[in-house]
Amino acid sequence: MKSGNVELTLHGLYHQSDERFEDFDTESKEEEKQEIQEGLDILSAVNLPRPSMFIPPAWHLSRQCIEALKELNFSMSESMTDIEFIQKGKKYILHPVMNWDQQGDKERNKQTLQQNKEMFYKRIFNVNGKTNGLYRMAIHPPHDPDGALQDQVEMIKYLKEKEGYELIKYSDLLNTYQEELSNEVWVRNV
Repeated sequence: MKSGNVELTLHGLYHQSDERFEDFDTESKEEEKQEIQEGLDILSAVNLPRPSMFIPPAWHLSRQCIEALKELNFSMSESMTDIEFIQKGKKYILHPVMNWDQQGDKERNKQTLQQNKEMFYKRIFNVNGKTNGLYRMAIHPPHDPDGALQDQVEMIKYLKEKEGYELIKYSDLLNTYQEELSNEVWVRNV
């Protein structure tokens, strides 16, 4: 759900439990649907708008979870390697999301600082200095290591200064996708 410059997405019921990230990859459809509904109920209880976007804490989604999201009328989901337009049944493979929180612990996540700098500055951009598709960054302040915020700000600034890049919200992506669908020409053999 979008309100001004803020966009609300559901990121699971809890982020981590017993040193393990919440998993939407191995449970049954009904179990995953129940957890997602509990998250929606919490948002509703505090009068927050209902989100149409779901991002799992561990960045993995099973087909049964996508079915649960479809039944709960979510429009989009995002995982480590793709964005899915759930109600349309379309999935797009993307560059893996850049994430500084891989361990759920600030100290253990220190290794991500150098890994992410190398990925961003040495691997994401091709020979001409461009990258195709979407670049995604997952920011988790409580678990990101010290120095991550500074790196994230520098990376965003770098992209803003490069020609041809723009920052977009999930709702912008959904609107663009829906516009493209309405402009498509369907050809059928008769």
